[in-house]
Amino acid sequence: MRSKILLFCGGLSLLNFIPSLPSNPVVTYSGCIIILTVLLTVSLRYRRLVLLFFLCSGLSWGLINGQLRLAQRIDIKHEGVPLRVTGVINNLPKRGDKSTSFLFDVLCIEGMPPTSEVGAEKDKSCLRAPKRLRLSWYGFSTVDLKAGQALQLDVKLKRPHGFANPGGFDYEKWLFAQNIGATGYVKNKGDNRTLEWLAVSDAGILTKGMAAVNRLRESIAKKIDESGHSAVARAFLKALTIGDRRDITPAQRDLLAATGTSHLLAVSGLHVGLVSGFIYFFFRLVFRLIPALNQYISAQKASITLSLIVATFYCALAGFSLPTLRAWIMLACFAWGVLRESHQSPWDSYVISLIIVCLLQPFAVLETGFWLSYIAVAVILFVITGRVAIRAQDDKVPPPLAGQTAKLHKFFGVARDVWRSQLGIFIGLLPLVVIFYGHVPIASPLINILAVPCIGWFVVPPALLGILFSPILSAENNIFLSLASQVVDGFWFALNAVSTLSWITVSLPEIDAVFSRFCLVVLCVLLLLPKNLHLRWVAPFFLLPAGFELLADSGKVPTFRKAIYAEGSINQRSLDFTVLDVGQGLSVVLETPNHVLVYDTGPKLGTKIDAGSAVVSPFLKSQGRNSIDVLVVSHDDIDHSGGAKSLIGNHSIGTLVAWPDTIDRIGQKLSRSINEIDDCREFRSWQWDGVNFAVFSWMSFGGRAKRGNNYSCLLKVWGDGFSILVPGDMEKKAEYSLISRMRRYRKYQCLGFDLKAKILIAPHHGSKTSSSSTFIRQVQPEQVIFSSAYRSRFRHPHVDIVKRYEKFNVTTWNTASSGAITYRLPLKLGDSKRHQELVPERYRVLKKRFWQLSYKIGEISKNIGEKCVQ
Repeated sequence: MRSKILLFCGGLSLLNFIPSLPSNPVVTYSGCIIILTVLLTVSLRYRRLVLLFFLCSGLSWGLINGQLRLAQRIDIKHEGVPLRVTGVINNLPKRGDKSTSFLFDVLCIEGMPPTSEVGAEKDKSCLRAPKRLRLSWYGFSTVDLKAGQALQLDVKLKRPHGFANPGGFDYEKWLFAQNIGATGYVKNKGDNRTLEWLAVSDAGILTKGMAAVNRLRESIAKKIDESGHSAVARAFLKALTIGDRRDITPAQRDLLAATGTSHLLAVSGLHVGLVSGFIYFFFRLVFRLIPALNQYISAQKASITLSLIVATFYCALAGFSLPTLRAWIMLACFAWGVLRESHQSPWDSYVISLIIVCLLQPFAVLETGFWLSYIAVAVILFVITGRVAIRAQDDKVPPPLAGQTAKLHKFFGVARDVWRSQLGIFIGLLPLVVIFYGHVPIASPLINILAVPCIGWFVVPPALLGILFSPILSAENNIFLSLASQVVDGFWFALNAVSTLSWITVSLPEIDAVFSRFCLVVLCVLLLLPKNLHLRWVAPFFLLPAGFELLADSGKVPTFRKAIYAEGSINQRSLDFTVLDVGQGLSVVLETPNHVLVYDTGPKLGTKIDAGSAVVSPFLKSQGRNSIDVLVVSHDDIDHSGGAKSLIGNHSIGTLVAWPDTIDRIGQKLSRSINEIDDCREFRSWQWDGVNFAVFSWMSFGGRAKRGNNYSCLLKVWGDGFSILVPGDMEKKAEYSLISRMRRYRKYQCLGFDLKAKILIAPHHGSKTSSSSTFIRQVQPEQVIFSSAYRSRFRHPHVDIVKRYEKFNVTTWNTASSGAITYRLPLKLGDSKRHQELVPERYRVLKKRFWQLSYKIGEISKNIGEKCVQ
């Protein structure tokens, strides 16, 4: 039965690779039913097909649920129009400097009448709507938002949409897995007010129960904040007790990831298991000290029941998040086996919990945490139960050890088992860590062997006791919270000291080949096998495919590259030109075989995150690029320079081309780490690997501009058969002047430099203030790329500008609908290929998945009005 359950879950996991679902749900439902019926009928005669039936059953379960969840998304006709929503805040609101974001469980969504209709009544019937929304409330809200609060809000919504870039976080996938069918914001001038619970008639028992739990969680968070401990201790105590990670900074997350300890600072399966085990052994000790209790109840049954009750309370404190719920189901399955007094294998409990999670939460297979947690448990079980016990041979029984020697021997035995478990988890999770995160925390087994008991024994238990006694102890005098916070401070100090070592983590380029990934999995399985199995000697050979791929992607091994690629190979000798999807902003990356140039760093996305750390840096690391030869920040607008600071902090920069305002924003500390800093007032040109680059501005040809869009640095790149122009936010005034002034500068024309370009980045994201007909006629582009956000509040690109480019027969692309756009341009072309068509790789097409949205540029620009908001 285990194999059938694993096949069912394996079929369900194929959802990660499904590009699209039929537009008509009936096709999905009927197709799944017909296929399963045929397989079941045939398998009655051919028993071997039963396994195929379970595999298809898992896939069908996922497809049917996926179709149902997609049907719950907000309708496209309701995007961007005022709606009135009634519901309950589902999580702890996250408060920023200018906004508050929260999850909102919907009870009813009603249509609102247009403001122009005097006396019109709103449509009181509930619309087909998502069950959960992700909302933001900008400015100073009139309502003090609290967890579990019932509200009536006037909102504007849009369908789930996120950035789509290589190496980046799939926000749409996360929204889909969390059952969030729309995102949006609250209108400050709307009829927003709190509701009494009695008025929320549609709220069920589960909704009211979770609201009560969330109110309790928020009160605990408030008491921890009032305790007066360090900011690090407060943030981590809230994360470890109630699953509240709002105050953990991006820098702290990076440090935890580098040391392989991210799993320790959140309520996860590890902590639920540790707390449950702690309670179990505590009550077993009580029963041993008070033998009379054994006359009334079994010590084992009582201990396992009480440990499960405490674990349930702990999961409730964490808001019953998906990781804690998975851990609770797994513990419940193990506890059920003990209470039944059956000799149930731990593997049986494992697969039963797996099938329950897959049935209740079919989209858990889309989350990295699901795979990390279940593979980690599987590795622990394999290490513990997959070894043959050492038996005495020839009736030779070793003499018993006495006194301190026996205790010492037992201690080393436990330490050996702990080390074996940590090393096994490191090896077992290595393929997933490399594939999903692109780095290997080499020191994580050594760090975790000390960090796990430190957090699990000396932080979590006293922190939970502090919460338990918080009603009778003040926040300042809570000795349990004080003890836990001191341990956290010491742990964080030690972790900071360890993180200074350069060898604790190794960054790797992205491993794309399926065969290489498969070989990595086989390699780790072989390494986990017992030593006496002779298959382990073939393990190093399975490292070769991934090693070859990493070496081929690296520019530091030229001799190896020549052995793999023929001289003059197009794949080896190419310019990779990528326009990243950063929403309302711009970031462009150009990669030659030996150099990297980044033009602009995207916008600032919030108080703690920007496009530099969330988009540009992950992309560069996925390409195996840890340094940037030239970074150009066109001007100081926040949608172009917002990610500069974090990008400079994460990568070594050779040359920075930016204006003084941007350098002031970066700060003196980071600026000192850059070899050369200059602006683009003067024309500069150079050549990398046969590709010509030029950076200049309107001022390079005698123009004058105040701080603003016309201050933008321009980038021209050209080579054999291709040319690219990136004009930043240049507007019409600068366009006209630049064209007229360049005619008088013949010295630049002698260099083969002009404004003509086959590929053009639309000036100012397609705003109506740019892209004049004169400019388009001068540049003569074949393709133009709009870097804009989905349903941009600035209405970019403007409809008139799109039509203007189409009038000149220019092919238009938009990052909002295509995701990252990449051109792989050969550096040397034969005569037969010199006039070949430039065809980009569009990330949303290349990596299309059924939970993603994909629109044509006309659909994005529909109904945005005639006036371009600046």
